[in-house]
Amino acid sequence: TEDLWVTTGDDNHESAIWVTSNRFSSLKKVVFGSQQTRAVDLVFTERHVYFGSDTPHERNWIYRWNRDTGEVERLQEVESSVFYGTRIGNWILFSTACEHSRVNQKSSTFVWGTQDGVHWKRLATFRKDIWPCGYFEHGQLRFPTGTSDSKRLYLTPIAVECHEQVVECSLPTEL
Repeated sequence: TEDLWVTTGDDNHESAIWVTSNRFSSLKKVVFGSQQTRAVDLVFTERHVYFGSDTPHERNWIYRWNRDTGEVERLQEVESSVFYGTRIGNWILFSTACEHSRVNQKSSTFVWGTQDGVHWKRLATFRKDIWPCGYFEHGQLRFPTGTSDSKRLYLTPIAVECHEQVVECSLPTEL
């Protein structure tokens, strides 16, 4: 579509996913109001908008919003905040950050993927480097911008093993 999408917020009342179809003459709140609607990156399909929650205060999940019904579905619990997402061929992928908190305790970042939009699998794991998050970067896995029809996933690890190298991962032929 020609719509523009915006994600906002840290506190519950700020956290929302917005859409505009008229170059910001108006904005419509699509999903909002909690730590679970605190999102960074969105992944689009014809029927759904996928997002992961980015909260250090609660368990994090991958969700999808149905474009026709407006229904939000909770799909997969993940280990930590979700910063990045992408599409590659028929894969939808999200990566978690190594962002320690009372709730988020993992010392690794993970890539989660699905081909059918419902059944998710952990596809890759990268351990956090030795530098503490309080003074240095959170461990992250960044995806290239845009979509691809490739069968390979390229990502850039930040503050984890293989830091700032382009890493190539083969995607399974099926889940």
